[in-house]
Amino acid sequence: GIIKKKKIKANLGLIGTSLEKGNSDYIAAVKQLAKNGRFEIWNHGYDHVLQQDGDAGEVYSEFQNSAFAYQKDHLLRTQRLAKSKLGMVIHTFGAPGNRIDVNTKTALDDIADIKVWYYGLPDPPRLVLKRMGELEFPAGNPDFEQFIARYQPENDYIVLQLHPNMW
Repeated sequence: GIIKKKKIKANLGLIGTSLEKGNSDYIAAVKQLAKNGRFEIWNHGYDHVLQQDGDAGEVYSEFQNSAFAYQKDHLLRTQRLAKSKLGMVIHTFGAPGNRIDVNTKTALDDIADIKVWYYGLPDPPRLVLKRMGELEFPAGNPDFEQFIARYQPENDYIVLQLHPNMW
């Protein structure tokens, strides 16, 4: 694909349940992506819960309006699954839907292996990468013309969040 052809570095958000449900071909494919040096695999939560109604009518997501213990458990589950199924330690986290709260920061503070946080709260010494650029308008709908119109070349870096499974 284009990543190999253009020698681009990319990354892949890994949802923990995909490792539990994935067959050996899936596990091998993820391992190969990480091994080839072009992809970083990052923790994208355990189950990717977004905008669910709680028992008391509150809306919650995996890492927003959910308890600290729940968030930490979900982070650690995916960390452990990556270690046991893929043989790797994940060093980066990004929340599903970028929905986070102070419990997310507190949970991450307890997980020393995670050094980078996509679209997180300011969190020294952890590196927080801010959203710098869009390619999908809305999510799942790539629009290169809108990307070019909004591109800011003066930025030190660009982080594009893509959902090719929705294209």
